[in-house]
Amino acid sequence: MKNMGFNIDWVHIKWIIYFLILAYASYQDLRTKTIADKVHIFLLILGIFEDCSINSIIAAIIIPIPFLITALAKDNGIGGGDVKFMAANGFVLGIKKGIIGSIVGLLIAIIINVIYYKFKNKDKKISFALAPYLSIGCLFAYTIKLGGIFR
Repeated sequence: MKNMGFNIDWVHIKWIIYFLILAYASYQDLRTKTIADKVHIFLLILGIFEDCSINSIIAAIIIPIPFLITALAKDNGIGGGDVKFMAANGFVLGIKKGIIGSIVGLLIAIIINVIYYKFKNKDKKISFALAPYLSIGCLFAYTIKLGGIFR
């Protein structure tokens, strides 16, 4: 469909929907340090329209494992919402892109928070919202999966 000189197709619509879901999850996590279950449901629905394959199902199991281990090993660290969030994102992204999204998101979180805590002299034991960083990584991986948004 043509609109104002832009060629908008299903790929762009999926990217916009994914962006909006991730933006909502990030905003909610920043404000409340929780991610509502409806976010995970919306991601799963998008994943069904994306590519509901064995790769998606395996990714939904494998991608959140490091987050689950961290959540179980350390109190007041990664929460269950982050684990479910990455399971749902794994379902959307698949194994390879899910790993890319996780790594990119975690690297961004580490870099930004190391800089922030260093310059603000904050207590490094204070928890922070992880969804915004994971969302950036996952959106990056999704953009790669779709072949870019400016095709």
